[in-house]
Amino acid sequence: MVAATACQSQEPDPLSQQRSALEALYDATGGGDWDSSANWLSDRPLDDWYGVSTNANGYVDSINLNGNGLSGPIPAELGELGNLRVLDLTYTELSVSPPDELGNLGSLEWLSLRRTGFSGPIPAWLGNLGSLEHLDLSGVTFSRGFSGPIPAELGNLANLETLDLGATDLTGSIPAELGNLANWSCPVFADR
Repeated sequence: MVAATACQSQEPDPLSQQRSALEALYDATGGGDWDSSANWLSDRPLDDWYGVSTNANGYVDSINLNGNGLSGPIPAELGELGNLRVLDLTYTELSVSPPDELGNLGSLEWLSLRRTGFSGPIPAWLGNLGSLEHLDLSGVTFSRGFSGPIPAELGNLANLETLDLGATDLTGSIPAELGNLANWSCPVFADR
């Protein structure tokens, strides 16, 4: 007689995925050289890691590494942080275009990539972030920065209240779709 065994697929532990996504950020952006990396890569709870906050269930809901010396690309794994509401990477030397996977952050309310090293067009996937209330892509470093046209997809951001695109090399006209932004109270397009 052959004994039947049930095959159970092991679902990844969501909190373990959160930790892995943060570890990928640390590795990709030179975490060892950050101004502060207190408790990063430790066994401490994630909300003890410098610049990280979690919600009541232990899921990462805020990453604020503003001016903390990050350099390099944002890893695609950050797109797995489905409870993330705040991502502030202002005053960093991040490079390459932000990965498309960040378009999966449906809970994101605040995104600041102000004065980073990004260059090229503003990613159209930003229009997927339906909860976004604040978007700051302004004031990047000399000879780098967002350029080209403003994507019409930004008109999908029904909850957007502030949009700062000042001190960029954007070209073309303002898309008519931005007229759909009923909550939009503080547009800034150029502050040179």
